[in-house]
Amino acid sequence: MKKIAELTDKDLLGQLGEAHSAPRYKVRAILRNSDGKYAVMYEDSTGLYSLPGGGVESGEDKLAALKREMLEETGCTCDTIYELGYIYENRAYCDLQQYSYFFTVTSTGP
Repeated sequence: MKKIAELTDKDLLGQLGEAHSAPRYKVRAILRNSDGKYAVMYEDSTGLYSLPGGGVESGEDKLAALKREMLEETGCTCDTIYELGYIYENRAYCDLQQYSYFFTVTSTGP
């Protein structure tokens, strides 16, 4: 999968640093249903919207994680899936290394 971007403390905070934690792996999707509506998730505690998705579990591949997360978070099954790319984050500020994989998904489900 193609790298879309890399984010570091230098990019976000203007300072150097490197995280040393074990990497986390996430999947996210731009999900469109058969009515042409797109799914977004709202987080009450932060007031922010995000794309549906979540963590890849140990031993799980990215596509299996994506299908599981779409079903858990939206109730939709994945009919067609296209890879968009991934973003790598290395943020010393919060000791985070994370790979976020992005997809477009269509669903004929609810």
